[in-house]
Amino acid sequence: LKRSFGSHGSTASLQLESDAAMKVLPGFVAASIFVLSTALKQQSLEQDTLDQAVQTSSGFNAAAPPVIFRGPQSAVFLEASSSNLAAREAKVEALAKKEQAALLSQQQAMEAMAQQQKLVVGENAALQAQMKKVEAKEQKMEEIMTQQSQALKEAKASRNHAEALLQQQSGALLKAKAAASSMALASSASLASTSLASSAYNFLASTSENVIILGSSTAQLALRLSQQVIRDQLIGGALYVVVMCIIAYIYGVKFTYEYPKLEQEPVVTRANFSFGLLDGMKCSSSAATYPIVRDARIPCFSCCALPVRWADTASSMKINYLHFWAAVIFVSLCEALAGVTYYITGFVFIIMAVILRQRIRRLYGMPYATCGSCTQDLCVWSFCAPCATMQEAMEVEYIEPPAKPWQQSMSAAVKSITSLGADTTPLKTQVRSAKEVC
Repeated sequence: LKRSFGSHGSTASLQLESDAAMKVLPGFVAASIFVLSTALKQQSLEQDTLDQAVQTSSGFNAAAPPVIFRGPQSAVFLEASSSNLAAREAKVEALAKKEQAALLSQQQAMEAMAQQQKLVVGENAALQAQMKKVEAKEQKMEEIMTQQSQALKEAKASRNHAEALLQQQSGALLKAKAAASSMALASSASLASTSLASSAYNFLASTSENVIILGSSTAQLALRLSQQVIRDQLIGGALYVVVMCIIAYIYGVKFTYEYPKLEQEPVVTRANFSFGLLDGMKCSSSAATYPIVRDARIPCFSCCALPVRWADTASSMKINYLHFWAAVIFVSLCEALAGVTYYITGFVFIIMAVILRQRIRRLYGMPYATCGSCTQDLCVWSFCAPCATMQEAMEVEYIEPPAKPWQQSMSAAVKSITSLGADTTPLKTQVRSAKEVC
């Protein structure tokens, strides 16, 4: 431990050495106690043997009484007993000396152990003092390290501040150089601008008259072009109206025969149109609307001559919305003048078509005049006008509207009149009663 104190001064090594000493000390004390106990046991055994020897030398025996010799044998026995007694006394003295030596050795061992314990306690105290000194030194070293780290941080902060100041100064220098260069450029630009202004003034003065002349001629040319475009659009619209009228005449003469019957009647729910938007274009022979495609009047005129097919639907006896020729001319004019009026007339036609579609809904018992139905009809006519025309035509031509109350009353009146038969009531009275039933 002294050698370790002299060579190593760290707290960890001193702590390890003190722990080792404290671990060895209990073992050493236990060994010393074991040695003392064995010495005491040996001493007690030697004392027992000494007592037995003394008893045997004195002739004392508890088991058997002493034998008494008389005559010449008594002298021999006394001599032998005296010699045995001397030998036994010598043995007793030797044993006493051994016992004294053992006791001395035990005392010396105990003194040595006490001294060793004192030494261990002193060394432990010295070790603890040394550890305290080392801890104090470590605390001082830590304080010194913290002071140095703080000083280092302050030095770094001052260095960063100095670098920032240097960058600011360099930036200010660059800005000053840029300002000087910009001032030089501004001066040169001002000179150039004065020269350019003078030249531009001269150029404008020389070209202003030419520009005025060119602007007037351009305006005249644009006016002529717009007039020509309007004239061409009007001529095209007039030709479109004439062509639609010719097609309407041919349609009325050649294509107004009866429509073919469907192979399968559609399901009429009165919740919406009985046909879909594209049912008139199904070319499959298994489709229920295949006869419509084979007849080809509704799909062809809906796609190629929309005013004619729409006018036929609007003038139907079931709908009675517009006259056929009035509807043809109105739709043709709206479509022909859409380009000139920026599609205002086209929007007017869409409104009229939506009104017709709502009329069909009302007459056929479907929901009408609601936000949903109006929105649906407006979207259909805005994005697919031929599909809407074809759907309305198929609904009017193939589906009968539901009977109205006045029609049911009229049929009942007719039945009542026919049931009169040979009634002798005058005819005027019968007609009056029929009117009342109606």
